Amino acid sequence: NSVEVSTNGTVSAIASYIICNKGSALALALDSGDVTGEFKYFTNKGAGVATVTPTAFAQGSTFALPQYSAAQVIWDGSNWYLLGVDSDLTIS
Repeated sequence: NSVEVSTNGTVSAIASYIICNKGSALALALDSGDVTGEFKYFTNKGAGVATVTPTAFAQGSTFALPQYSAAQVIWDGSNWYLLGVDSDLTIS
């Protein structure tokens, strides 16, 4: 299940593949997962950097995807963890 996002807001709870597509900066909130082992896949085809702020993130507070980058996160029941990322991804 996928969704394309072009406005700031909260990531869809039901979509597992999030396609970011905004010409300027995109800010997304990622709520806690529903099921342990839940995956979310992010790609950014828009010109603006897509910054994702999970409610519970084991590796910091945000991760940011520049254009043409990708990331994968998994929910462990308490936190989101980055699994696979492009080298140009920023974590803060």
